[in-house]
Formats: sequence, C-alpha cells, structure tokens
Amino acid sequence: MRHPKHGLDTRRSVTAGRLATFGLGSTAFGASAFAQLIHFGEPDTYPESGGISGIATADFDRDASQDLIVIGTESVDLYLNDGSGSLTRTLAIPFENSVTSIAVADMDQDGDADAVWGEYLLDRTRALTIWYNDGDGRSGETIRIPLPGALRSDIALSDFNLDGRTDILYFSDYRTISAVFNRGNRLFEEQELYTYGRTFHKVRAMSVGDVDGDGDVDVTATMQYIEYDVEDSQLILLNNEDGASLRLAWQLELPWTPESMIARAMALGDFDGDGDLDVVIHASSLNFVSPNELLIARNDGNRSLSIGARYRAVFESAGDVMPADVNTDGRLDLVFVNATTFGVYVVRNEGDFAFVGMTPFHSGIRGSSARTADLSGDGQIDLIQGGSGSDGGLVVLPNTTTLRGPTLAHTQVRRGREAAFAVGNAEPGERAYFLFSTEVAGPSLGVPVLGGLTLDLQDPVVVAGSAVAGPSGRAVLHVQIPQNAPSDPVTVQAVIRRGARGAESVKTPFLSFVIEP
Repeated sequence: MRHPKHGLDTRRSVTAGRLATFGLGSTAFGASAFAQLIHFGEPDTYPESGGISGIATADFDRDASQDLIVIGTESVDLYLNDGSGSLTRTLAIPFENSVTSIAVADMDQDGDADAVWGEYLLDRTRALTIWYNDGDGRSGETIRIPLPGALRSDIALSDFNLDGRTDILYFSDYRTISAVFNRGNRLFEEQELYTYGRTFHKVRAMSVGDVDGDGDVDVTATMQYIEYDVEDSQLILLNNEDGASLRLAWQLELPWTPESMIARAMALGDFDGDGDLDVVIHASSLNFVSPNELLIARNDGNRSLSIGARYRAVFESAGDVMPADVNTDGRLDLVFVNATTFGVYVVRNEGDFAFVGMTPFHSGIRGSSARTADLSGDGQIDLIQGGSGSDGGLVVLPNTTTLRGPTLAHTQVRRGREAAFAVGNAEPGERAYFLFSTEVAGPSLGVPVLGGLTLDLQDPVVVAGSAVAGPSGRAVLHVQIPQNAPSDPVTVQAVIRRGARGAESVKTPFLSFVIEP
C-alpha cells in the first residue's frame, strides 16, 4: 500500500525484487529544488507523411534509453533511440482503418515494453490491438480484442485489480467505463465498471492513478453535457472498489469561462509536493472563439478536489497536456500543445500552485500530440511533438537548460564488481542520498521530508545508501554489484537534503544504464 501522504510503497513487486538483487535497501524516498530558466536547442525533425495523431514512450529494446511509438496515417511506427537522442524507425505495424489512442506497458510480464492501441476496423467495428514486443523493438506479435461498443476515450493501462497483470481501461460509451481484465496467457475478459448517472453527458477526458492514496488505481474523468452547446461540466473521481467496480466519490463543477469549454486532455501529477495526485485539464471552446484554458485542481488529501489555478493560453484547438520537471528543480512543470501552433508550450511551476511563463518553443510543425522524455541521456526532459496534415512529422526539441546545483556520475557498472557513484558540487559536510529504480525515468510523488519535491524515479524507489561530501564538495558511494544481478535497465538519482524539514533540498539529474555482464 502507498502511504496517503508520503508516496511510500510497501507492497512487494517484481521491481522491488530486482532491486533487492542489486544489494540495495528498501526505504522509499523523494526529492529537490532550484529554479532555472528553460531553454531548448534546434528541433530535430523526422518526416512522417500524413501526420502523427498519438505518441507514447518506453524503452523497447532494454538499452536504458527512451524510444518512441507513434500513430501514423497507415501504420503504428516504432522509433528506436541510439542513446544519444538519434531515432531510427525500425518497425511499421499496419492497421485497417484508423487508430484512436496508444499506450505502453508490459502486458505479458516478460520485462519488455508492449503497446496497446484502439483501432477502428474496415467492417466498422472497434477493437483493442496489443503488440507483444519480442524484446528488441524490431519484431513482435499482434492480437486483437473485439470491443462490443465504441471507444469513447483514450485507453489507460494499469493493474486495476492488483493481480500483477496490466489491465486496459476505457469508456465503452459516453457514460460507461469498462475494463478489459488481463487474465494471463494472452487471455482477456471485459467487464463494465461504472455508468455515470446524468443522461446526455459525455466523457471528454480521462486519467488513472491512485488519487485517494489507498494503494489502488482510481479514475478521474470530465463529464459534460454537449449538444449544440456545452454546459454542466463536471470533474469526477471514481474510486476503485476492490478491483471489481468503480464508485462515484465526488464531483466538482468546472468553472469554465465561457461555459462552452470542452476538455480535450487530462493528466495527473503532484504539483504541490504533498504526496497527493492533482489534476490538470486542457480545454478549448466549442467553436474555438475563446482562449484555451489550463485548469489545475488541487487534491487536498481528503478525497476531494478544489480549483488550485487556472490559466488562459491562445485561441486554438487544445491538444495534449503533461506534467514534467523540465528545468530539473524538483517541481512538475506543465507542457502542452495546440493544433495550430508551430511549437510546444511550457508553463513553469514556481510552487504553491503558481505557474508562470507560458512560452511556445518553436518546433516548425503543428500538431495536437506530444510527449516528454529524456532522449539524449543527459538526465533532462526533452519535448516531442507530432505534426498533423501537411506538417506530418516527428520533432524532438532537445533540452539545453543550463543546470545549476549538484551533479551525478558513476564508474562502469558490472556484475560482481564494485561501482562508485559520485555527487559533485555539494557543500562540504552535506549528506547525499543515492536512490535507484528499475523503472524508466518518470516523476514520482513528492515526499514532504525532502521538501515535497519530486524525483525522476518511478515507484518503487529505494535508497542504496548515503555519503558525506568532503572538502572538495564530492560525496562518493561504493556499491557492490551482485554476480547474479539481472541485465535490467536501472535509473539512479541523488538527493541532498537541505534546510528545515528538507525545504531547500536539491537533486541531481538522473542517469540510466544497463548492468554489464
């Protein structure tokens, strides 16, 4: 179970078991601070005729670098990263008619990242397609799961019933959310979980995560009355009921101005570092006559939300929105795109629900799909945008933000050998904590003891140990790598706890690597 306020994970998992084989401890932790200006370099463009309507990221070939899988006009295409940020298209999986959404997870528990997408077939039926990765990012098998109803939302992948297998959640009509339960051995079973009670309301956006802090996966969604106009917009929380159904816990009326705003995208993130997941919604007006709005709802930890902040952007069609620590200061910033803007917007998180600096970084293409990931392997988050229509293509904006604060480096990491992990630019006498995860880099929940700022390590996170900085400001931890350590990608980050209750804590950039034989 996850502690409701601190994001501590005490459940046993495959990942925790792998971490134990590295000789690491089992204490969970979190992270850091420093406000820094944000800069990006010249965009790298990869042509994709006809456009891209969806992007997902994962390490598909297990080399500790982030790869991409995208929805093209005729196929789902996989791009492998050579570790420096250079992408090569290695696989094109054709589809019949169109694909509506895409997500990635390990669907068969073999340690490899797979992909799932919603597909509209030539016979006008719908299906979920699963691509099972052979482990090299260049081959695999696909299966289809027919859907009795339409697919009315993006799909979400999560272990809803806590049986160790990844399930698929989606709205099967405008008001009913269903799960396709993963029964193992590539067998699946569909089950309705909840139907919203207000007639003529339609789902517009959905996200999944442990919003109530009880250790299982909940669902947040926007439900709006939409006919010729839009009214009665509600943000709802559906609590997980023992992995078998959902229950409406509360709903919050969304104060759009004007009222005819339609939610286009939603994401979850701990924006204030209190260990609870907050909600961000990106919306645009029905006829695109009013500015876009970002609305951030604050989770107060008592299973209710309130409006924490709202911002207006531009007169365009809203696209993807996602949280990411773009300037490595330990706070989750907001990244979003619009269908008609030649660039990507970044809204900087200044703390206490103050967001500033809506800046469009020029990408050279227009498109409503985007993602964030560290493609260059430097521990900083890069921006990825998919172009649509005549702007078809994939663009990467490399993060060139000049970082201040502590640094992280390590020697060669080999089985049966000792590896050294070093933090630089610390103050003499400060203690640095070294944290590891066998998941790909991604924002964690904030931990109040470290000032409530986020690490770039996904749960479960363990502390390998700590070291005190010497007169040169360098703290070194020596770790003995077991002879039987698996060849899994590992992500490491270090934190220096500073100030009363960690209020001035700082973190290093993260580093990812594969243990060598």
